[in-house]
Amino acid sequence: MVKRGFFRHAARWFLIAAGVYFAAVYAGARVDWVAMEQGSILPAPPPAPSTRVAGAIHVHTRRSHDAIGTEAELAQAARAAGLDFVFLADHRDAGSPAAEWERTAAWDDGVLLVRGQEIRVEGVGKVLVDRVDTAVVSWTGGMESFLARVERDSAFTVVAHPRGRPGDAWRPSGAPGMAAWEVFDFADVARRRLASPSVVYHLVALVGGELTGRAEHNWLRLYRDGFRSPAVAAFDSLWAGGGQARAAAPGRASATALDRPLPTAVGGLDMHPKARLPGGRLFPDYASSLRTMINHVALDAPPGPDPVAAARSLGAAIRRGDVFVSFGDTEGARGFRVGVVASGGCLLKT
Repeated sequence: MVKRGFFRHAARWFLIAAGVYFAAVYAGARVDWVAMEQGSILPAPPPAPSTRVAGAIHVHTRRSHDAIGTEAELAQAARAAGLDFVFLADHRDAGSPAAEWERTAAWDDGVLLVRGQEIRVEGVGKVLVDRVDTAVVSWTGGMESFLARVERDSAFTVVAHPRGRPGDAWRPSGAPGMAAWEVFDFADVARRRLASPSVVYHLVALVGGELTGRAEHNWLRLYRDGFRSPAVAAFDSLWAGGGQARAAAPGRASATALDRPLPTAVGGLDMHPKARLPGGRLFPDYASSLRTMINHVALDAPPGPDPVAAARSLGAAIRRGDVFVSFGDTEGARGFRVGVVASGGCLLKT
């Protein structure tokens, strides 16, 4: 027979243990917090005229077999988050209707939706690609034939999950020929956090954030708490993606598709809405995740009404490196200028 008061004492010790756990995780994350100091600003000429657009890369809709959000919901959430474009990365399964993959870009609610694909290149890793003239589940012909197809179709390519799970991680030592490289991969870092001893802390924070309208802050906390680890991983990832460009091998008359400019650093979300909460709201919600990791791109001119032409202009700007990534604060980051400071002046590229 259980003694009287046993459950009361058990509940008390459970609450004490839970309080110690949450306090320890919260404090432990801040021991590893990296402080950023504000530097001095030198006089500099005004930036060259350009058009800044902001958007998200690597987002899934219900065209993917493991997501349920619609393009209309995505466009509405992107507009509410102050974004101008979203690069979709849906992956096709064998039963997906080919007609759903014919359009390569579209304007929806003032947001440019670039309808890319996430595919697996056999023996290489996962790639985000748009404007390939057919929908493929995976590419079995190897890297060189894939890049030849990309070049033929003037496609835009991004290395996805470069430091992901063993089955997804990028295998080559570099990525010449690819336009961009996900140095920040939100989903991969989130998986690491949610597989750590702090999983309960983060799950409670995420669910609480969805209920209180502060979900984007708690999603960002997955990156910010203990920031040194993901920061080092991102630097290491960029270093791996940027290896030395290779010249033509001895005996070859010319360079191949593998001998192309090095990739640009971008941030990817790998966002998959998995369920609907009461009232129809998605979880994870587009509205909160699109306010986390944002790519800011400088275009030569405002995008026109043709969505395919606008997507080409966006891809070209990212390829040449006119992009930076912000963690939240879409509007505040629009005025950010990237520069190289040297003695006697400041050189800016915006």
